[in-house]
Amino acid sequence: MKQYQPLQIPNDSAWDRKTWRSYTPIWFNRFIEGIRNIIIWIPTIYKNKDWDHRYIYDILEFKLLQQRNYLVKANRHTGIPETNYYITICLNLIQRIKDDYYGCEYFDYHEVNHEFIPVKDENFSTLETTTVWENYDVYLSMYPLQVKKLLKKDPELEEDKHRLCLLVGRENEQRAQSLLFKILNNKINHWWD
Repeated sequence: MKQYQPLQIPNDSAWDRKTWRSYTPIWFNRFIEGIRNIIIWIPTIYKNKDWDHRYIYDILEFKLLQQRNYLVKANRHTGIPETNYYITICLNLIQRIKDDYYGCEYFDYHEVNHEFIPVKDENFSTLETTTVWENYDVYLSMYPLQVKKLLKKDPELEEDKHRLCLLVGRENEQRAQSLLFKILNNKINHWWD
């Protein structure tokens, strides 16, 4: 899984830098910027599909990456360290959501063998699953609040730890999504130059 780190903030600001853009008309700079935007967005748009939420996260991730790079490189206001920090958190949350990190996390705490057994006199097979080992207690001990919340809703989950682990993963996934959109809701208006 990709892990984003905060960008290094430059010591100077874009106000202090003289580039070729300083000597060209604004309309020309905007034209060049528009062409650049088309070019850098082409791979993301080309890979975009309309049938899965992952592609929404791909677009959001790319946009946040571009915005973070621009704002940190320009370094024009005192809120840049905070902006860098929160956008990096959002990027990491997006990465975890896209990779189904929380939904698959409990796989590290059990091993299962699968075997297809042919059905007699049929052209079908049944899937037999055998648990080789499991250590769900260690996984569940990492998330005591989620376990308590789920057991309060359904006390019978105490008997089915595999299902409880699935539900804890789903709960953590929803918490990650909520945190992502809470940060965006509270901070996005401050991410400007």
